[in-house]
Amino acid sequence: MNKSLIFTVIACILSIFPVAAETGFFLLSEGPVATYEYRKGVGKETATYTVTIRDKSGELQNGGQTIVYHYFKSDGTPFFKEPNEMLKKTERRDGQTYVVMDELMKTMKVKDILPVGDVSAIPVSLTVGTDLPNSTMKVKMGKINADVTIVDKKVLDHKSITTPAGTFDCWLVHEKALMTVYSRTMTTVADTWYALSVGIVKQTVTDEDGKITASTQLISLK
Repeated sequence: MNKSLIFTVIACILSIFPVAAETGFFLLSEGPVATYEYRKGVGKETATYTVTIRDKSGELQNGGQTIVYHYFKSDGTPFFKEPNEMLKKTERRDGQTYVVMDELMKTMKVKDILPVGDVSAIPVSLTVGTDLPNSTMKVKMGKINADVTIVDKKVLDHKSITTPAGTFDCWLVHEKALMTVYSRTMTTVADTWYALSVGIVKQTVTDEDGKITASTQLISLK
């Protein structure tokens, strides 16, 4: 498997908003639309995208939902022909989160833009300096099945963060993803400011050498 596809699988797994709690660091209902600005590397604006929730079902610990992404290039034109959307189906059962991505070609096209962050194992009550437990998630994308282990999770800070979308009470969480597919292991590191009932407010992603590969911030929440 090529390196590009492995990173795509990592992003698909990590950018899940689970349905496993009444409140948490993710969008809670089907109404709100979160819009994000993505920059590749340092300072280069390359895209915006929106996130909404669709088709919520089941109980808190055993249920599912579909996360809907709409992607736009820097000039505002859509990434895809109609419908300009990419769907991510998630399910929570038996204490485990699963994700299914049916549209492999669309996923590959936006692989660098997909956000990073495992919110499924972040408790609602946090304390700065706390180490969070490791967690695993499962993904199916086409014929690819993979597991990701999230390690080195720690709460680094707690303060108000302001973006064009407003000011949010946020927690800074550091986490490292270890993905092994076809005997090849890749590492992604994320430092993310999370807000309850919102999800990602700001995020910086680095590679194994500490080089910034992407940054994301919430620019609208309606």
